Amino acid sequence: MATRSAERTQFIHDIMITALEGGVGYWSVADDIVRHPNDDLWYEQYTLYCSEGGKEALECGNGVDSVCKGHRVDSELIARGLGRINRGSRDALQLAIGSMVSIMKASEENEGGDIDADYADIIVQVGIFGKVVYG
Repeated sequence: MATRSAERTQFIHDIMITALEGGVGYWSVADDIVRHPNDDLWYEQYTLYCSEGGKEALECGNGVDSVCKGHRVDSELIARGLGRINRGSRDALQLAIGSMVSIMKASEENEGGDIDADYADIIVQVGIFGKVVYG
């Protein structure tokens, strides 16, 4: 795990909260929610399952017929999603330019208040799938 400033850690955890409580609910259900020992950060991790069939969902974002084992969302996954967007990975470049610019600006400034539910969803999906699969 990378060493992060307190400001960056809070920013990443703010995205985790926003994604779970408002961003990813239209395509997934959450389970295995683990609270962070530091109550200010809320969640240590949670697992997302595609909502079409919960834990038994087929085609869970990867385009193949297989049982979805779930996708663990933690600070490393959020950092991976942000990194892919900030580097402009080929798949992430499919995002609307306004979304990318807004996410990159918020990431540069560690400003969690600028990440709404839609942006948090994008960050989680890019962290999991490398691109936006749902929505």
